[in-house]
Amino acid sequence: MKRSELNIIIMSLFFCLSITSHIIAYKIIDIFGIHIIPSSLTYMFCFVLIDIFALINDKRTVLLIIVMESFVNIIMIIITYIVSLLPSPDYVIHANSYKDVFSPIFTLYFANILGSIIAFVLDYALFKRLYFQYGYLTASLVSSTAIIIFYTVITDMLAFSGVYGDNYIDLTVTNIITNITFLFIITIMLLPMVKKIKDVKI
Repeated sequence: MKRSELNIIIMSLFFCLSITSHIIAYKIIDIFGIHIIPSSLTYMFCFVLIDIFALINDKRTVLLIIVMESFVNIIMIIITYIVSLLPSPDYVIHANSYKDVFSPIFTLYFANILGSIIAFVLDYALFKRLYFQYGYLTASLVSSTAIIIFYTVITDMLAFSGVYGDNYIDLTVTNIITNITFLFIITIMLLPMVKKIKDVKI
């Protein structure tokens, strides 16, 4: 596969999973008494994809896709929010539900833009430093784990404290654990794909 084709696949998945993560972030799932934020799974894919993207692209291109991720999300959020405010005919029974669901996403976005841009840039810098010494697997796991702990605390406190009250503390702790768990699973799962990239040090 050509690098240009691989770039299209990675960027498409990156933007898609990032947008999806914003949309589903406020839906808390109860699994055997453990409260899980579903975007924990989808957004961890983004961190792994950035590391893979960094293997085949220069610094400027990687930073560009990180910045574009924020622009793509704000476009989605602004359009969605405006549409949610527009009047609906009387037969649309759940018109207000749309507004209730999407209005908090603005808060999440501004919390996330602070955390994610810094996190992605730091993850990239740390990954590249570790990669040449330890290879892809170690560099990806170590860099992403370290940055995700920092990112999760900042983002969750800003995004959820005003929505879920004191429960945001437990959510943040659980989210750190699930983020790291999903990160390890996704990194290992995508390892065969990474091995197919020419001249990659595993």
